[in-house]
Amino acid sequence: MPTLTTDYRQDIRAALLQVINDDVPANDTDLLDTGLIDSLALVNLIMELENRFQVVIDFDALELDSFRTVDGINTFIASLKQ
Repeated sequence: MPTLTTDYRQDIRAALLQVINDDVPANDTDLLDTGLIDSLALVNLIMELENRFQVVIDFDALELDSFRTVDGINTFIASLKQ
């Protein structure tokens, strides 16, 4: 069973590359503040992550801060995979 230390960052970066067609400089880069993702890209990223990781992300319970960085997304996905 995966733990919170499971590393999905490479796959998350690949999903981001597919959605935004740009590489993220670092895993702690703020994707929202830098403008790398906007609201439409965020929705597309969530759908890509659901497909890639076979998880369901509840939009009503979604915390935007979980999607600010690759590291944050990694923690979020790992918690869904438990």
